[in-house]
Amino acid sequence: MKKFVVAGMLCLAAVAGAGQSANATSILGWQIGGKAAALPHEIIPLDTPQPSSEVFTPAQIATGAKFYGAYCTICHGGPVNPDLRRSALLQSKDAFRQVVIGGSLSQNGMASFAAYMKPADAEGIRAYLNGQAQALLAEERKKTAR
Repeated sequence: MKKFVVAGMLCLAAVAGAGQSANATSILGWQIGGKAAALPHEIIPLDTPQPSSEVFTPAQIATGAKFYGAYCTICHGGPVNPDLRRSALLQSKDAFRQVVIGGSLSQNGMASFAAYMKPADAEGIRAYLNGQAQALLAEERKKTAR
C-alpha cells in the first residue's frame, strides 16, 4: 500500500486481485475521509485451459521448457499478458507456429521469434505448454469438484 497527498488530502493506493481472473487486477484508491463508493467491477472469468490430446516426446518438452524460460516467461509469466496455458493455439501446431515464428500477431505486440528459434523449438514450447495446460486443467477440475 502506498500513501500519498493529492491537493492537500491524504490518499492511499493498493494493487488487488493480481492473477485471479482476466481482469481482476485493479489499483484501488482511497481518499482519507472520502465519501464516494467504489464503482461496480465485473469479473471476467479466465479461459479454461485447452490442451491438445497430442503426445509429445520428453525431448520436445525439455526443449520447450528451455525456450519458454528464455523467451516467453518475461511477458507471459505474469498477470498482464495472456497465460499461454489457457491458449486455444495449443490445439494447432500450424496456428502456434504462425504466431511464434510467422509473427501473425505482431500487430498486437507479439513479435516473431524466427531469428531466435527454429519451428521445432516453437513446437517444443507448445509441447511444454501443453503439459502445463493439462496440469492446470486437472487442478481447476479438482477445485470445482469440491
